Amino acid sequence: MPPQRAKVIWTPPAPSVRSVHPGAVSGATRAILSAGVPRIADAATPKDDAIGLLKLAAEVEHALLVQYLYAATSINPDAGPASKRARDTVTAIAIQEMGHLLCVQNLLLALGGTSLHHLGRDGMRAASERNPLPLALEPISHGALAKFVTVERPADIADKTLRELVERLGKEAEQSSGFSPHPVSALYLAIYWIFQPTDAPFGQLRLADSNLRRGWHLTPADFARPDEIDQFATGSAEWGGHPGLLVATVKDSASGCDALFAIMAQGEGVPGDQESSHFESFLDVLKAFEANQVATFGLCRTPRVNDQPLSEDPHATVLTNPYADAWGRLFNVRYTHLVLSIGHACSLRVDEADRLALIDAARLMMRPGLTVLMRLLGKLDADAPGGLKAGPPFGLLDDTLPSDAVGYWNRHRALFDDEAASVAAIRARPEHATDAAGRLLLQQLAGADQPLIDLVAAHP
Repeated sequence: MPPQRAKVIWTPPAPSVRSVHPGAVSGATRAILSAGVPRIADAATPKDDAIGLLKLAAEVEHALLVQYLYAATSINPDAGPASKRARDTVTAIAIQEMGHLLCVQNLLLALGGTSLHHLGRDGMRAASERNPLPLALEPISHGALAKFVTVERPADIADKTLRELVERLGKEAEQSSGFSPHPVSALYLAIYWIFQPTDAPFGQLRLADSNLRRGWHLTPADFARPDEIDQFATGSAEWGGHPGLLVATVKDSASGCDALFAIMAQGEGVPGDQESSHFESFLDVLKAFEANQVATFGLCRTPRVNDQPLSEDPHATVLTNPYADAWGRLFNVRYTHLVLSIGHACSLRVDEADRLALIDAARLMMRPGLTVLMRLLGKLDADAPGGLKAGPPFGLLDDTLPSDAVGYWNRHRALFDDEAASVAAIRARPEHATDAAGRLLLQQLAGADQPLIDLVAAHP
């Protein structure tokens, strides 16, 4: 049974604030007007509130990450330069969301150590009444891009034409999903407010909106010792230093607010300048899509196998093709193992050899591991031949992290056992005998896994 998750309550702003003319309030207030102010129901202190909201932020970033990866997988890069550029753009955004997820781990680390790390995806977020965007794995479409623009939109859009376009896209996103998506910035603004030391404007955001809880801020005593943080904090260099991978170390209010501002700026853009932000990049992909320059593969919507956790998407597609189902099960095990490996690495000191080995293993699990599996599933039929293709299901079988080293190593062993069973099921299918690409892929995955298998064996 999954652990009990903190309950998130979104408190709407006071009626007097809600009735203020949009042009007369700050961007922060406008973001909060669209969603309310999130807080943790049982938080007795600002620190409790910050920890709970950061765990919610981790789940939001994780969910966006896989939705963007799925959308990127649906784009055909061989259909022309614009189509390839669109795929590269959406993939880069997904990788940067991975950076946001890691940065949130550093924020949690600063408030209480590695025991606070949270790489979950569905527990708090799906249950939140103001979930920014329910998890639906969709191929690129006008409606999907409308959702992505809506959740990444900045609070301030000075250009009237652009603002009206984004408002139209928001309405389209609501109609296509039956849900009202809203910007992620409302969540981060609430966290930023708690991190700033007083009610006075602080740091790069200069947040001082009267509808936020007065005096509800962290104190220096709420932060772990800097030397303890340095022992465990992760950074972009550990994960390959991909361009735009923002993973800041946090030790106090100032560095915490800087990290939160960087996440918001990369997503929605610095106020008054959205160039190179996720918001602007998705608008560029949308323009190319509207010009019929983005070609897509016929992936199904939210593929799933029967024994993975239930989907939030009422239009999810069960993989009834037995061969696609078998590969989908293997994908879910490896994706779950990747999340565990990231969490395990971050739980170890930066000078431990096992940490470096686990990061190397996790990076191989990402690429080529999950990448090649995503491509293979995109070529298999979801159901009857000639219909939609399967696509990667991204079923997270367990999003909890063990509480000690023994728990981590035992979880690795259990997942390798599950993977062996999934591989055996694939090889038992008659289709596998003529699937040269699939046979080669299993060999490649086994070779890539061997260093981690040896590492696990060294910790009986």
